Amino acid sequence: MPDPFYGLNAGADPGLLPALRDDLHFGRIRIGVHRSLHPWADAEAILAILTAGLQPLVIVRDAHQVLALEGIISGCDVELWNEPDGTVDGHYQPGNYARMVSAFLAACQRVGAVPWIGAISNLHHSGLAWLQEMLAAVSFRLAPAEAFGVSAHWYPVGRSRLNAHSGFSSRADEVEELKWIIGERPWGISEFGFHTAPQLLIRWLPRWRWNTWAWTDQQVADNIAQEWEFWRTQGANFCCLYQITDGQENIAEDRFGIRRCCTDPFNWKPSAFTVPA
Repeated sequence: MPDPFYGLNAGADPGLLPALRDDLHFGRIRIGVHRSLHPWADAEAILAILTAGLQPLVIVRDAHQVLALEGIISGCDVELWNEPDGTVDGHYQPGNYARMVSAFLAACQRVGAVPWIGAISNLHHSGLAWLQEMLAAVSFRLAPAEAFGVSAHWYPVGRSRLNAHSGFSSRADEVEELKWIIGERPWGISEFGFHTAPQLLIRWLPRWRWNTWAWTDQQVADNIAQEWEFWRTQGANFCCLYQITDGQENIAEDRFGIRRCCTDPFNWKPSAFTVPA
């Protein structure tokens, strides 16, 4: 069986799942059903991942959705919302998110799922401050023995994967801050990635050609290979790469994929072959 430490943000295409497992050695698929209104389709997607011998990490919107998936997600890792500190899927104030946690944990316990909370957008000061405020609010509502893990995202700043976010002395310093905030809780990285779209050299100047730079496909692959080792050494329970497929445009959001956007389902980029066999 593949190691569930190595994850990928992807869908549940039954034509691709065996290749992700056997050829690329991924052991986990992170799939979002938190914006879906069709529980039967959600259950079908999760079942496809399980049938393929992969471990799902399922993003849900609330306790009601967890209960709607009873019988499917027993033993699965379940994550409450996506980047609640940001605006990608909808922002939550820390206290409002914390008020969802008790019901979420109770629902996970009832269906036999493993709960993860947080899913902050990055290990920068604003994301970690949001997490700290949210967990402080949660602690007033939960007994210390309540079991849950904390998830987070990480994306690079600048031209080197080794660059720390502003205010931190190193990447390891960012992780130490996360561990200080969450205490002895288990933690995982449910998104990380690098894209090949043009980026600004000087952010306050226009996007002229001389004012942009970009990673190559091979540089992205080299970065990802080193990130797997970094997160395992730091003690993460899992690490999920973002994402499976490029989009149509040469912009950041569309250039994180491990395969190119085309009709060939197996048009893999070098970054697809970074998980240790």
